[in-house]
Amino acid sequence: MAEHRSLPVPDGLEGERLDAALARLFGLSRSRAAEV
Repeated sequence: MAEHRSLPVPDGLEGERLDAALARLFGLSRSRAAEV
């Protein structure tokens, strides 16, 4: 069975691509966020 993770979406990040939102949240590049 696959592991399921979730986290709340902060205001201002709704509708963002996941890689872009993670990059903004954690100070990563979008390409690095896409690898994670």
